[in-house]
Amino acid sequence: MRRISLGFSMLLSLLLLAGVLAILPAGTAVAVPPAQTAPFADPQEAATEAVRWLVTAHQNDDGGYTSFSSGANQAPSDVGGTADAIQAIVAAGFDPAQPLFDQENTPVMWLNDHSDEVAAYASIDGSTAGKVVLALVAAGQDPRAFGDYNLVISLTQHLSPTGQLNVTTPFGQAVGILGLAAAGEPVPDSAVSWLLSTQSTEDVLAGSWDDGFGTLGNPDATGMAVMALLAAGLAPDDPALQQAADFLMQARLESGGWEYGPGFGENVNSTALAIQALAALGQDVSEPVQALLNWQSESGAFQADFGSGPFDDFFSTVQAIPAVVGKPFPIRPGVEPVPVLISEPTETAVPPTATVTAVPTNTPLPTETAVPPTATMISTPVATATSAPQADTTDGGNATMLWVVAIVLLVLIAAGIWYARQR
Repeated sequence: MRRISLGFSMLLSLLLLAGVLAILPAGTAVAVPPAQTAPFADPQEAATEAVRWLVTAHQNDDGGYTSFSSGANQAPSDVGGTADAIQAIVAAGFDPAQPLFDQENTPVMWLNDHSDEVAAYASIDGSTAGKVVLALVAAGQDPRAFGDYNLVISLTQHLSPTGQLNVTTPFGQAVGILGLAAAGEPVPDSAVSWLLSTQSTEDVLAGSWDDGFGTLGNPDATGMAVMALLAAGLAPDDPALQQAADFLMQARLESGGWEYGPGFGENVNSTALAIQALAALGQDVSEPVQALLNWQSESGAFQADFGSGPFDDFFSTVQAIPAVVGKPFPIRPGVEPVPVLISEPTETAVPPTATVTAVPTNTPLPTETAVPPTATMISTPVATATSAPQADTTDGGNATMLWVVAIVLLVLIAAGIWYARQR
């Protein structure tokens, strides 16, 4: 009888444990994945392979890029995606006006062939105008004589009496300021003052900027604001910039990179912008660069993971390239990068691709708009008025609680078995 009771108790134990495991939240890791190393340990090699992937896997036959697609010729080229690609290509040391990797057309050619679309895009607000000016300057083009348009005037016309460049977020303001600086235009004091006025002074958030959509202490907005203020003429030892640097260092995750907001998980975009800002301030970024390199796949692309597993991603790739080679915005052709040395590839106990990232930051130069006057898409799901961040639904705390319950049940069953045997 005792044998039957013992067997029944063990069977009941296994069934209870299986039941607990079955209700663990989807996406919760129950085992530590094997360690992994970056496929390209040298930053310049990593950038080169990333550009190779961009050109061969995502450049459309007409030379342009699209902000939202799964690959080349899957969607029409647009201004935002093409501008993003140009920045990355130049950062890696390539000329976007020259055919690359056996492609016939170039992104600069596409912009020139679509100057009306470029002008319409620049007319939306200061961040879109700043973005195209940044791309043209990086490509060695003259933004003051682009087709029939002076895009620098388009940018300066967005300045309002408040100092805002027809934007509502710090990120958008930073992009506009960077565009002015790239073009050699004086940055109005009012534009700088408005950006500084949006910097947080509260407790652990001190020194940071938010994304404009409720995500406080946002590394993306903070990184862009730092680069914009430096480009506008603030010294690296300015108290506002030092506070921002302190915030970024405190917000860095144990895995080595940054997340869009608390609980979102490490991602390429936030990590890249934080690296660029810290590099611009003269800080050593070799360790976070290694964390960023761990997100690169053997294809050369940098990856994103929104909960269904890592995948090669256009936005992650164009964002990562300037960071891994140490080039903050504004990027100019022929400018030497900030030295970023990686001596040996290092391993991570839990590779970043195992972390669920809830929100893509998507593009190095997100832009915002209330009502675009044209059909041109704004290439940023996060920093747009029509797409705010979504919360991560994976709850690691629930998983921990369920494991505790399972252990308690097993202990109780074992105690019952012992008690039965004593009788």
